[in-house]
Amino acid sequence: METNTPPVLPTVAGELLFISSPTARCGTTLLQRLLTSSPETVVFGEGVGAGLVELCGMLARKERLLARAEMHRTDLLRALAGEQFWYPHLSSEPEGLTRLAAEALTRFLRFHETEAARSGRLRWGAKLPSVPVPLLKDLRRVIPGAKILYVIRDLHAVARSAKARRFWRTHQELEHLAVTWREAIVASEALRGDPRVLVLDYEHLEQRGTSMLRELEAFTGCRRIDPAVLFARVNTFEGEPEEGRHPSEYLAPGELDEAELALLERVLRFALTGPVTPDRSELNPHSRAF
Repeated sequence: METNTPPVLPTVAGELLFISSPTARCGTTLLQRLLTSSPETVVFGEGVGAGLVELCGMLARKERLLARAEMHRTDLLRALAGEQFWYPHLSSEPEGLTRLAAEALTRFLRFHETEAARSGRLRWGAKLPSVPVPLLKDLRRVIPGAKILYVIRDLHAVARSAKARRFWRTHQELEHLAVTWREAIVASEALRGDPRVLVLDYEHLEQRGTSMLRELEAFTGCRRIDPAVLFARVNTFEGEPEEGRHPSEYLAPGELDEAELALLERVLRFALTGPVTPDRSELNPHSRAF
């Protein structure tokens, strides 16, 4: 039995910056490095980002648990009394579980605030590419003080960079990358209009350079971002190109053959539910204002 009144989740106090994107190779690490170049800020990497998303999702999922709290209490009493019925969903006290989830997230935030302060940084954040938009909305909902930077990039550039990095090796893997990108671009429209979300175009960041950095500073509050980061050619780990790495830590984009280009065009010409009217602008959505 669910309640008629939607349950209210506890919100967690704290401010942080969270960077994500439709897929890998969209520029989240460039944004991470730019913001960390501010003497006031440190943006932790993907391990911290994954932990944050997991804890936010865990708290957000308690909404449905709270909505059926009375049913869960009744079923626990029935099970303990020996009644025979199907109860794989048997739960401990829903409100208590929700408090535990909120406390775990709060401890996670406080820990990283302290770690940032120990390094002399008063502001902190984390990055993780490929976070689905609904999870980003959960993050915003349960941590109202969070700001999200969502960076998007032209699909062809993403595919070339990912090819060099060995993130895909087969046409099937390339198609999965392209479909994931397309779905995320469509879903990202739900983020627009939120004053604490900034959707960034990677190509604009490259083209506009320091003027775009001023916008980043205004949105994030990070002062004195170092423009030299924009010109440092660093995009992979040190290692061998066959492993998606390079001795100089810069890996040039891979070239796409005709079959791979045709595959990308085919994905871009289809909406999520079926074919759309062919339009050359569909081949590069960034030709339109986002």
